[in-house]
Amino acid sequence: MVVPLSTMGNWEREFNKWAPQLYTVSFSGNALARRIISEYELFPETKRVLHAHVVLCSYETVLSERALLFPITWESIIVDEGQRLKNFNSKLFKELSEFKANFRLLLTGTPLQNNLKELFTLMAFLDPEKVIRKFIYLFFIFILLYFTLFYFILFYFIFFYLFYFIFIFLFFFFWLTTFIENK
Repeated sequence: MVVPLSTMGNWEREFNKWAPQLYTVSFSGNALARRIISEYELFPETKRVLHAHVVLCSYETVLSERALLFPITWESIIVDEGQRLKNFNSKLFKELSEFKANFRLLLTGTPLQNNLKELFTLMAFLDPEKVIRKFIYLFFIFILLYFTLFYFILFYFIFFYLFYFIFIFLFFFFWLTTFIENK
């Protein structure tokens, strides 16, 4: 679970209160503290099997300890204050998107600001394959509609101007023939 550093203690207390059977580890602190936590709490017997049920990390810890956390296939990744991931270009979004997880959840109390790009970014974090497939599908529909409209307008103007020039030609032709007959 990725949480702001300021709320990590609250999250640990809530897990201990509501799910005491889950072994919860707060993975934070300086480099030495994180190394000790990883050796004695996260991977006490072996470097391959994660011992904790819940790992609480701050945003900064996820970025600095990527080498340790990335190889794990997580059952779930839960991000508190999920609105921090609303930018595709943020380092946190890029790093967390690369983590393997069976389930992803964003928690936020901040409403979206009617920005489709932010909504798309958050949805892309939650289910990137489905969102990308939908995006590609919508992109092809947009291209199809664009070219259909483009060719419709192109043919409309071609036929409009063609009929316009034919009309002008016939008008002058008949005018010229009536002018010549009257002389």
